[in-house]
Amino acid sequence: MKLLNYFFDHFLNKKKIHYIDKDIKLSYVVDRLTNEENISIDTEFLWRDTYFPKLSLIQMGSPREIFILDSMKIPLEKLNILNRIFKNKNILKVFHSCRGDIAALSTIDGLSFENIFDTQIAHSIISSEGSQISYKDLVRKLFLKSISKSMTTSDWSKRPLQSSQLDYAANDVKYLLEIKRYQFKKLKSLKLMDFAYAKMQKELNIAQSSFTRARYERFLKKNKNSSKVIKELFLWREDQALRKNVPPNKIFKEKYLKKLNDAVLSKKYKECEWIISDEEIRKNFFRNFK
Repeated sequence: MKLLNYFFDHFLNKKKIHYIDKDIKLSYVVDRLTNEENISIDTEFLWRDTYFPKLSLIQMGSPREIFILDSMKIPLEKLNILNRIFKNKNILKVFHSCRGDIAALSTIDGLSFENIFDTQIAHSIISSEGSQISYKDLVRKLFLKSISKSMTTSDWSKRPLQSSQLDYAANDVKYLLEIKRYQFKKLKSLKLMDFAYAKMQKELNIAQSSFTRARYERFLKKNKNSSKVIKELFLWREDQALRKNVPPNKIFKEKYLKKLNDAVLSKKYKECEWIISDEEIRKNFFRNFK
């Protein structure tokens, strides 16, 4: 199987790459992809200094072509046309670890998804190696191919993009359809297809929920015995971060939730002054918790 995949990659897996940086070309992309039964999707985004991710690129692949859409040059509102693909139940959208990508794509107003397949989730079901396999490791496992991840931390906000960045972005969708084809057969043979799709739909629902709700649910999953005050503090911090569009840790670091909880319960508010450094946010905190 691996040798056949290796042969396929080296001799047959030659896909034409299109770089799209003008919205007038979006109709062409959609027309090319709406007749496909399966397409692969990935994104590049920045999520360091903001509450919401900043979408940089959208990569979409068919068996013959890869389209790289520059969402920092194309107005976000113009990208709504992609709903003709994303909401089409007859097109299977293939991701690897969909949550971050769909969260980033959800910053485009009105965009939503139907009918996805997640290769990371599929791997967790058919393999005993664990659920969090990376795309790079999965490609190496199935294709005997080592793809570079040197551009992972590159600055995706700078333009023009380097050719190495575009190659990296294209590689992130190049193998997904073949991986899906292999996993699809495996899931069918194990009679686990319905189970897999149920897990993938659950992941999609989480990815498409509000950022605050998704963060809160992840927090509660890790901190099941949190007090009522800690829960209120967490949600207050999220609200402040959302209003200012900054990461929640810019309001105060999560490790200080317990200290703030103790300060509120004991009414020893002096502790709060160094934990919440911004004066305006600190005043807001006292209005809510003093």
